[in-house]
Amino acid sequence: MSKIYDPTVSVPWTDTDDLPKTYAYNGDGTLSTETCTDGTRVWVKTYSYTVGKLTGESAWVKQ
Repeated sequence: MSKIYDPTVSVPWTDTDDLPKTYAYNGDGTLSTETCTDGTRVWVKTYSYTVGKLTGESAWVKQ
């Protein structure tokens, strides 16, 4: 379970498991970004790799 905090709205916590997601992939087939939306707001999480191994995962970033 992953939660997003947005203090600019009346219900500041959003559970990403309940939101639709889209995925983008790098040329080698690894996951590049995960995007979710509640219909109004959009958040993106970015993944980074070193020699094909996952080495980083960003926090959800509001767009």
